[in-house]
Amino acid sequence: MANARKAAINCLLTIDRDGCYSNIAIDNTLKRSDMQGADSALFSALVYGVLDRKYLLDYIISKCSSKAINKLSLFVLETLRVSVLQLKFMDRIPPFAAINEAVAIVKKSKERYASGFVNAVLRAVQRETIDLPQPSDAENLSILCSCDINIVNRLIDD
Repeated sequence: MANARKAAINCLLTIDRDGCYSNIAIDNTLKRSDMQGADSALFSALVYGVLDRKYLLDYIISKCSSKAINKLSLFVLETLRVSVLQLKFMDRIPPFAAINEAVAIVKKSKERYASGFVNAVLRAVQRETIDLPQPSDAENLSILCSCDINIVNRLIDD
């Protein structure tokens, strides 16, 4: 399963850095890997789950992080997104597994210095009750629906 998590993080990096379409990035990753069955299903669920809830995941991370989202490296941010998705929206993954795997992935990367930070943020996400914003304005709707604010404003105007 750790392989699926690492592959999901790398796939999300490809999508964000290179502007690759998600379906192409996922297909390419699955073709190059030896993931099958449960691992490939978890991988796909993680990638699509992060893409579907990116704004909401970033909101949750920002509530539990001492650093601003825009100050985090993309690798650390994607690792946090994948892990928060598992903690908050996937009920079959035990919290300790999501946190331990994220920390292990960061420790094995060139950004190993961030492993303590990742651990602290994920423990806070696990421990804290985070109040979601109320759908009272366009910005909050953007977070709740994980949709760009410009699109939300157009929909409200229409």
